[in-house]
Amino acid sequence: MGTDVPDAEIARAVLRGDREGFETLVRRHEAEVFSHILRLVRNRDDALELSQETFLKAYRHLVQYDPNRPFRAWLLAIATNAALNHLEAMRVRRTAGAAMSPEMVGGKNPEARNVQDGCSPLYRIDRKELLELIDAAMNRLSAKARAIFSLRYNRGLSCEEIAWALGESVSNVKVSLLRTRRRLRRELGAEPDAQG
Repeated sequence: MGTDVPDAEIARAVLRGDREGFETLVRRHEAEVFSHILRLVRNRDDALELSQETFLKAYRHLVQYDPNRPFRAWLLAIATNAALNHLEAMRVRRTAGAAMSPEMVGGKNPEARNVQDGCSPLYRIDRKELLELIDAAMNRLSAKARAIFSLRYNRGLSCEEIAWALGESVSNVKVSLLRTRRRLRRELGAEPDAQG
């Protein structure tokens, strides 16, 4: 099928038996699904495996897809749930007595604390360093907060689409985004650390 055919129409064709149509959907969305999962699980091999799992689940459960909703949001919801389930399973497998690094506990990045004259570190670093600081701060977020943030700012989904995709209320999504932005600003030294 051509690139001008909407996803919902292709999904209907797949449900009528067009197996090649699903290949079109996979080709259309595989890079975005992989990238989204990789941002959440931070491991390339796991992201590849979870991407395959996402498309298998989407194929098996295509009858549950509502063609009146965006296919992309439905697919990213499956991807997000697969990643969150994977992260939760990994957390459960960790031993309770494992030593935690300051990054895992949520301590600030040492580079972000090494500030001369009280100047924000954001003014003294280059793009690569900034991306590393952001990545480290993102790693300290909960998996769900990271998923919501990624769906909004990396995938461009609206708060309503994220809420629908994750089964959350729109207000919960907005509050999560607000808290995440504040935390990232604080950790990156762009906002004073508020006590309380």
